[in-house]
Amino acid sequence: MTRSIPRPQRTTCAVLFAGLAGAAMSSLAAPETARAQESRSVQVLVAPVETADPVGSRFGVRVADEIRRLLSDFPGYNPIDRDEVRDRLRDLDMRQEDLGTIEWRQLGALMKAGLVMTGMAEVGASGISVDVAFVDPASQDELPIDPVMVGEERDWRDAASMVMAGFEEGVEYLRSIAFCADYLNSSQPNEAIRNCTAALEMNPAAVRPYYLRGRAHMLLEDWASARDDLLAFDEVEGADLQALQSLGYVFAQLADTEKSLEYSNRYLEFQPDAVDVRLRVAYELSSAGTHMAAMQIVQQGLERDPENIPLNEYLGSIALNAGRTGGVVTDPETIRIGIEALERVRAARGDEAPPQLLISITDGYYALGDQEAALDASGAALEMLESGNHGGQGGDNGEAGPSREVLLSQVHDFRARIYVDRNMFDLAVAEFEQAVTLNPDLTGGQSRLAAIRLRAGDVDGAVEGFGAAIAGGADGDIAAGELFGYAFQRHMEPQMQVEEPHNINVGALGRAASLFEAALEFAQSAQLTNQINFFLGYGRYLTGTQLDAANTDEACEPAQRALVAFQGVAGPLSRAGDFQANNQGQIRAAAEEQVFRQEQIMLSACER
Repeated sequence: MTRSIPRPQRTTCAVLFAGLAGAAMSSLAAPETARAQESRSVQVLVAPVETADPVGSRFGVRVADEIRRLLSDFPGYNPIDRDEVRDRLRDLDMRQEDLGTIEWRQLGALMKAGLVMTGMAEVGASGISVDVAFVDPASQDELPIDPVMVGEERDWRDAASMVMAGFEEGVEYLRSIAFCADYLNSSQPNEAIRNCTAALEMNPAAVRPYYLRGRAHMLLEDWASARDDLLAFDEVEGADLQALQSLGYVFAQLADTEKSLEYSNRYLEFQPDAVDVRLRVAYELSSAGTHMAAMQIVQQGLERDPENIPLNEYLGSIALNAGRTGGVVTDPETIRIGIEALERVRAARGDEAPPQLLISITDGYYALGDQEAALDASGAALEMLESGNHGGQGGDNGEAGPSREVLLSQVHDFRARIYVDRNMFDLAVAEFEQAVTLNPDLTGGQSRLAAIRLRAGDVDGAVEGFGAAIAGGADGDIAAGELFGYAFQRHMEPQMQVEEPHNINVGALGRAASLFEAALEFAQSAQLTNQINFFLGYGRYLTGTQLDAANTDEACEPAQRALVAFQGVAGPLSRAGDFQANNQGQIRAAAEEQVFRQEQIMLSACER
C-alpha cells in the first residue's frame, strides 16, 4: 500500500519550519553563479529515499548511502556527511523521520547546500521504480533525472548507479542554467540566451530557463521574444512577482496597455500597500509612454491611502505630462487631476513644501491658463526660495537637486511668460532679466529676453540683444523671425488693410522697413530671407502709393519722394526668390507705371 511522504508531526517541527522558508529565501535569494560553482565543490544534502509498501525502508536508506558514496568521487560535488546532518537536526530538536520533501529542501537551504536530493521508491510494472530529484533549494532548479527501474530490493547498488548516470547528465543542465544566470547578471544577454536555450534542450520540462531567457531578451529590447518566454514561465509559476513585474513592463513596451495593466495589477495584488512597488510599476509604465496606465496604478493606491504623499507627488508628475502632447495641452482634465494631487501634497507639507513642488503647480496652472493661480504659486515659490529654503540638497536617492539660482530662474521664467500673455511687457522684461541673470545657461535665454524687450517697445535693446545671442551661438533665423513678425504685425499689416491709399501711415511703414532690414542682417534661411525681402519691397510700394495719393496737387517734392519709394521696390523683390511670385509680377508692373507717372509729374511740376 502506497503511503504519502510524511509531514511534520510535532509542534516544535511545525513552528521551526514556519520561519525556515523565510530564512531560506532571505539567505539564498540568488542562485549560485557559474563562476562560484566552478571554483569550489557544491555541497549536496542526500535525504533517505522514501519507500512505499511493500518496498522496505532499508532499501531507500541503502540507495541514499550509495549515492552519497558515489558523489564523493564525482568532481565538483561533495555530499554532506550524515553525522553533520544528524547534529543539525539535533540542534533543531527534530527527527529525520518527521521530514518530508519540502522540509529536506528547507534544511538544505539552512545548511548552505547547493543541491538537495529526495526521492521515492515504490513497486512498478516490472520491479521497483526509484524516482529521485536533485533540486537547488535557492532557485528551485531541478536536475532532469528520469525514474530508474530495478528488479528487486537487493539491486540497490544498481539503482544508485543508474541515478548517478542521470545525475551526470543533469549536471550539464544545471551548469547551463548557472552560466545563463551568471551571464545575465553580467549583462551579456546573448551568452545568457545561448546557455538557457541549451538548458531547455536538455530539459524541455524546465521553466526557469524561460524566465532567465526572457530577462535576457529584455536587455536586448527584443520585447516579443521576452513576452513569449516570460509567459511560458508564468503559465507554470503564476505567482512569481519578478516575472509578473517583468511582464507588465514588457507589455508596456509592446504598447499593449490592457495586458500591461493586467500583469501589473496581478503583481500588486500580492503587495497592494507597498508604495515603493506601486511607484516602480508606475514609473516603468510611464517610461514606456503609457502615462494613463501609470496614472491608474497610482490612483488605485490612492484609493487605499488618499493622503499618501509619494503617490500624490508621482500622480501629479505623470498627469502634468499625460495632459500634453508635444508641449501642447490636449487633455485639460488630466492636468487638473495632477494639480489637485500636487495641491494635496502642498497642503500636507505646509511650510515644508519644496520649491520644486510649487514650480510644478505653477506649470500646471499656467498650462490651464489660470494666470492668477499660477502667479500665486510662483509667488509662494519665490518667497520660499528667498527665505533660503531652496531644497537643493537633492532627494532620497542622494543626488544633488537644482541650485537655488536655477530654481529662482525657473520661477522668474514662468512669471515672465504670464506677464507676456497679459501684454504686461515691462513686468515681463523685469522678470526675465532676473531669470537670465540667475541662470546664464537658460536655454535660449538671450534670444527670449530680446523678444520680450521688442514687445515692450525697446527696439534698439532687442536688436542689440539678438545680436549678442547670435554671437553666442543662437539661431539667426529665430532672431530674424521675431523682428520680422513684430514689424509685420505691429506696423505693416494694419497699413495693408487701409482702404483709402492716402490714409496709409507712412511712418509705420518706415518703422517696419527699418526692422525688416535689421532682420535681414540675422536671417540665415533662404525661405525667411525671401519673405522679408518681399514685404520690404511691398512696403516701399505702399509708401509710394500713399505719397502719390496724397499729392493731389501733383507737386514736385511729394512726387520726388514717391519716385524714390517706387524705385526702391525692384531691388528687394529681385531678392525675394519665388515667394509670392505672381504678386511680385503685379507689384513690379505697378511700380514701373508709377515711376513713369512720378517722372512725368516732376517734369511738369519741378520746372515751374
